Amino acid sequence: MGGLDENVVPGSTLQFVDALMKANKDFDLIYMPQESHGSGYGPYTARRICEFFVSHLQAEANPE
Repeated sequence: MGGLDENVVPGSTLQFVDALMKANKDFDLIYMPQESHGSGYGPYTARRICEFFVSHLQAEANPE
């Protein structure tokens, strides 16, 4: 979620998060205050995406 997103305001994202929690669904959320909707991936975001896929698809702790 980007804090500068012009398509999805933070309140809508939080409503969605609330609905997921009420439905007892697991989810991951990264809030990026200085990013917009669909912005390019910086080093932090690229690393987090890689780690997410490795941990959820390969069941390994850290990609090398």
